[in-house]
Amino acid sequence: HFGSSVSAPQHPDASSMPKSKRAQVVHLSKVKKKPRTQKDALIDDLRATTDQFANAYVLEVENQRNKELTDVRKHFRPGRIYLGKNKVMAVALGDCPEKECQDNIHKMTPHLQGICALLFTDQAPEEVLKFCKSFQPSVQPRCGTIATETVTLPAGPDTLVKFPFSMEVHLRKLGMPTILKDGKIILLGDYVVCTEGEMLNAQQAQLLKLLQHDMDCFRLKVICRWSKGGDFQEYVDQ
Repeated sequence: HFGSSVSAPQHPDASSMPKSKRAQVVHLSKVKKKPRTQKDALIDDLRATTDQFANAYVLEVENQRNKELTDVRKHFRPGRIYLGKNKVMAVALGDCPEKECQDNIHKMTPHLQGICALLFTDQAPEEVLKFCKSFQPSVQPRCGTIATETVTLPAGPDTLVKFPFSMEVHLRKLGMPTILKDGKIILLGDYVVCTEGEMLNAQQAQLLKLLQHDMDCFRLKVICRWSKGGDFQEYVDQ
């Protein structure tokens, strides 16, 4: 009849229902501006990986290079390494007990800062620490890094003998005082490529690369570890 009211069906209190840590959908932003398929796939893949391995580590990566990172991946196979957007990795792990995908794993998320990686492996912690301490291959410096030594080239016809004559114009454009004589590149005066303690510019970094002069090391620093069952440990000093 007109004016009669119908009571809404009663639903059980949502707070009383058991929650599944793996079943949550976490939104990266309130407004969906573009497709998130790649981010969603990364989140799902990373969460699945937490089920597959005994230990997870946050690694600080210094002087990251693709070749050296590939060597690290090979060493820890079949383990997995994620080096991507820290915010997305933090969403996958969960930043609080209510959102975490594994017990206590949310404690890792505050350490996802700067250039870092997530390593998942069944290798024993002492083996991981030993590898990260010892694996420090030298790499060529890049623009913006601090020179660890002063590099000076002596004047004369022998300093640049390994370069073909066609490189003379390029070396001169990079700031070197050179001339071409009898098909050989002559360095007209002593030339300081870089000075210890100073930041390298693009020309200096390119010259050091041409000279095949390594100045940096690829390094991995273990920041913290999470293990199945909820055990968590921070590493202050390695």
